[in-house]
Amino acid sequence: WGATSTRWVWSSLGLHVSGRRYCYQGDRRLRGDEVKRPDGHYTEDYKPPNFDVNRIFMTPSAKYCGLGEVYTKPCRHTISGKEYSAKVMFQVLIEPGTFQISAQTVDPKNANIDEHFDNSELEWSTKSHVSIILHHMYVKLERQATQ
Repeated sequence: WGATSTRWVWSSLGLHVSGRRYCYQGDRRLRGDEVKRPDGHYTEDYKPPNFDVNRIFMTPSAKYCGLGEVYTKPCRHTISGKEYSAKVMFQVLIEPGTFQISAQTVDPKNANIDEHFDNSELEWSTKSHVSIILHHMYVKLERQATQ
């Protein structure tokens, strides 16, 4: 990995537990069903001007990746009678020159999402599956308050 990681760029890719985020709308899963765009995401009929909805989106910021439930929608589990919420994020390598950098679209009113990155460079996107190497998987597990 030493030679690869010096040429490629680190990024974070949020993942819904269903695994849909690394697929394009219209792709088929192994079991044969079609991948649909998650609720609340931009569509061809609902998007900003010149926004290409058929891209894989990632970010250099783990904070932005975990913001709200847009990129890392939590999955709820009960273990030994206790409620937990799990979020999954991949750290990836992406090939330089294969992605575009743009401003955040999630929570655009937020003044400073991550102190390490300007908000104008928080969303990276590509149309190339092969330009992304999945490297690490992170799981955030939180115990939910009892009601």
